[in-house]
Amino acid sequence: MKRKLLIIDDDVEKMALTKRTLEDHFQVSTYEDSIGSSNFARKVNPDIVLLDVNMPTINGDKLIALLKASIKKDVIFVFYSSEDESYLNQIAKIHKAKYITKDVVGDDLLHKLLSY
Repeated sequence: MKRKLLIIDDDVEKMALTKRTLEDHFQVSTYEDSIGSSNFARKVNPDIVLLDVNMPTINGDKLIALLKASIKKDVIFVFYSSEDESYLNQIAKIHKAKYITKDVVGDDLLHKLLSY
């Protein structure tokens, strides 16, 4: 059975490409806004959340707290952003999450996610 992966990203084109890359190995759901994402996540009940950091309204580093309060406790959160890697490392440590920069694509992205 495939693990459930939820991608939350306001970049619809990037999200669609990422979904196509991963859907052979994960059951992928997508959501393109921070508003309403915690309700959607509760319905999807993901094993992994791939979360963009730079989104309008609520940034990913703030949204993660709402998501953690809304869904099961053993979810793996992965910040997925083009932000500076040192910043991603910092917020990942604060939120007990992982991170992958958006320049990691294709098989490299797949292998990183499969290792979690």
